[in-house]
Order: sequence, then structure tokens, then C-alpha cells
Amino acid sequence: MTSSEPEYTTLRSQVVAKAALLIVVVGATGIGLLTERQRRFEAAHSMTVAHRKADELEREIRKLRAEIADRLTPSRIDARIDSLQETSNERFDPIVWSNGAVREPTE
Repeated sequence: MTSSEPEYTTLRSQVVAKAALLIVVVGATGIGLLTERQRRFEAAHSMTVAHRKADELEREIRKLRAEIADRLTPSRIDARIDSLQETSNERFDPIVWSNGAVREPTE
């Protein structure tokens, strides 16, 4: 029996080594999968934050456009042009666009 005892011990140590290696590989795979899952969660969170910021900026743009539209009524623009023409001797002529080129206004 003494000759089979070293074979048994060697076989047993090989099985233990294989089991330990299997445990390490499964653990490393699990850690890798959890890491990848965490990265996906962080990417989704970053996208959500970016979308919220974009929505906030869009709301701010809408507010500013509404405020500009309230302030720039045709009557206010005409009044401002008239007041500028009264204080200076310059004329405000419209810019005429034709085929992408600016033409000088005719007098």
C-alpha cells in the first residue's frame, strides 16, 4: 500500500490545485462582470446627467427667446431707429440680399 499512497497524494493535490484554479477563474470572471456592469451604470448615469443639463439649457434658451421676442416688437424697433436717426445724421437703410450676395441699397 505504500506505493499507491504517493500516487493518491499526488492525485489529490492535483485535484485540489485544479479546484483552487477553478475557484480563482470563476471569481476573476465574476469580478470582471461586476466591473463591466458598474461601468455601464456609470455611463447611463452620465448620459442622464447630460440629458438633464441639455433640457435645462433648452428651457433657458426658450425663456431668453421669449424675452427677446417681448422686447423686440416692430413698434419698439421702429421707435429706436427713429430716435437714433433724430440724434445722428445717418440713415438706416435695409440690407438687401440677392442670391447670397449683399447689394448696396439704391437711393
